[in-house]
Amino acid sequence: MKRAASFALVFALSTGFALAAGDWTPPQAQGLRLYVKKHNYRSGEIVNFMLYKSSAPPDDTPANLEGSYYLIEEQMENGRWREFFTSPRNPLGTRLALDTKALFNWDQKDNERTHSARNGTWRCRFFAPRGNIAEPLKVQFNIGTGTGKGGKRGKGGKTQPQQAGRGAAQRF
Repeated sequence: MKRAASFALVFALSTGFALAAGDWTPPQAQGLRLYVKKHNYRSGEIVNFMLYKSSAPPDDTPANLEGSYYLIEEQMENGRWREFFTSPRNPLGTRLALDTKALFNWDQKDNERTHSARNGTWRCRFFAPRGNIAEPLKVQFNIGTGTGKGGKRGKGGKTQPQQAGRGAAQRF
């Protein structure tokens, strides 16, 4: 675990992404889950994610993250998703111990660091093709202070989340 944490820190320092800090506690859920800290972000605000593996039965083995990577995708007007950012391989190491948080951030920039994310609906998909994740884990969020796709305008012009609950896991 110490080696994976060191690798993640080197990754964070070399790519401009920082590991999130703080007391972000995952909800009680079974298995390996991907979370977003909140569902609505301002333009330019750091987007925080967490990968968490609970020790709840029936799957009480550490997560194998070999070959893992994540994509950040923008939802287009036609409802399809367009890839905007791809992480390097194994950004969080190759193993996630039980009841351990793996935190990572995205600064709303593309891989070339030349374009910023536009307002709208976005998602993060986490893959581990050589690990024990059968299908990609997905979580959706909004960028922008307007209504944004997938959000609705509430009192005071603020965007309301699609689903209740801060940091709720979503599968799409």
